[in-house]
Amino acid sequence: MKTWFKRFYKTECSRTREQLTSYLDGELGAKELQELELHLKSCRTCREEYDSLRQTIGLLRQMPEVSSERTFRIDEKNVTTKPGDRKLLILYRAVAGVAIILALVCIGDFG
Repeated sequence: MKTWFKRFYKTECSRTREQLTSYLDGELGAKELQELELHLKSCRTCREEYDSLRQTIGLLRQMPEVSSERTFRIDEKNVTTKPGDRKLLILYRAVAGVAIILALVCIGDFG
């Protein structure tokens, strides 16, 4: 029974740790929220990890915003594909497929 409890405890702790940032961001549903808070009340290790993460996030939010001189945005016009690009991609795939088939035939004949 002790082994089962340790496995359950470990699973419960790992699940809690995975949900901590969602909890701090207010993104958990009612059931998950209740289960996580119940676990934090009973588990000192997870509670310490929660406190540490909460403090870290608090410190990060206090840091001044850094702005860059350069913009790192991607222009939409550079991202959109041109109608000819799709045809070219299909052609490349067809040529690659034929090349693979020829290579396999050659290996089969000479292998």
